[in-house]
Amino acid sequence: MSLAQYSINWATNLCGEAASFFHTSSLPKPSRTVIQNVHIWDGEKRIPNTSIVIEGQRISLTGDTSGAKIVNGNNGFLMPGLIDAHVHASNKLGLKTLALSGITTAFDMGSFPTSQMPQWHDVGEQGIASLWFSGAAACVDGGFPAILPGFPDDSIITSKERAKNYAQIRINEGVDFLKIFVNDEQLPKEEYQKIIKTVGEENDIYLVTHAPDFKAQEIARKVGGKFITHVPKEQTLLKEGVQEMLDKNQTAIPTLIMMQHLIKAGSLLGKPWEYRFANDSVALMYKMGVPILVGTDATKPGEGLVLYGPSMHTEMGLLHDAGMSNEDILRGATSLTAKHFRLTDRGKIAPGMRADLLLLTADPLEDISNSDKIRQIWTAGTAVKLIY
Repeated sequence: MSLAQYSINWATNLCGEAASFFHTSSLPKPSRTVIQNVHIWDGEKRIPNTSIVIEGQRISLTGDTSGAKIVNGNNGFLMPGLIDAHVHASNKLGLKTLALSGITTAFDMGSFPTSQMPQWHDVGEQGIASLWFSGAAACVDGGFPAILPGFPDDSIITSKERAKNYAQIRINEGVDFLKIFVNDEQLPKEEYQKIIKTVGEENDIYLVTHAPDFKAQEIARKVGGKFITHVPKEQTLLKEGVQEMLDKNQTAIPTLIMMQHLIKAGSLLGKPWEYRFANDSVALMYKMGVPILVGTDATKPGEGLVLYGPSMHTEMGLLHDAGMSNEDILRGATSLTAKHFRLTDRGKIAPGMRADLLLLTADPLEDISNSDKIRQIWTAGTAVKLIY
């Protein structure tokens, strides 16, 4: 099911539930929680000194509070649950770990196999993060990730036919978007990439391009996929390149924390990579108006350089260091990500929206490092059982 179709289904179901409410007096009442004495940032603006009601899995700003569980926010800060725009979360333990850091939705950029992943769109009631996924990324033969054990052969793109088949196979698996793996040493032919993009567009599915270096970024812009993840580590993006992203309505997921780790690893191999190139590329994109989403490229221990959960808060700090305002960083971790991935039921605090919420003891609009001062988390109205 595509992200666009999910949004249509969500809106249809919401209308259906509203109709049932007005015509069926015997329906059981959903569980109700009232969060009082909080300052809200709703994904776009502040609402001081207020309260909200959680009705089942959804948000209400007012309503019957009889029999409700009362949560005193103690003058805390309530915001939408965080959305990590780039992870590799291959099991439910990963989704639980994400939730414990306030991440209520995540976008998996290349895990496999995908057999269980379509079931993880709406698991918030279990107190874990919901997951949207690409399945195994398209790539060339012989490099990463093709060398990983169990990597599916149908992701290795060596011809036009295989490019088309790759996209269709992933779509048949129920992926939410497609991904192509590109770097300066592994360059699937542009015509193959464009075939994948076209098949995705025919099925209303976006393309994400992995592009951690300057040449890969050039190709990602030419191909024109909706999302470009990572930023260059050997040269800062040029103004004309950023303008091309704007002209093509492309969105950036820089993953500065991953770039930081890659550059440190590269220095041990004598690579002429510098973090300032990544930092300055983000600064330029932000200045010129490219939408920037918060993503980490996090994996479980033993599988990668960046770990689930706390890395999200580190990433927000790095984006602040690159010149982004705290409010724009928070938008990039909530409402803006939901908008660009077309998830219309989350990312904001508003009536009828999914109750993915993060209650903090301090205001991240004042200091972005306050984003990890977590008191309570709700995923689809379910309070996450914290272990700290």
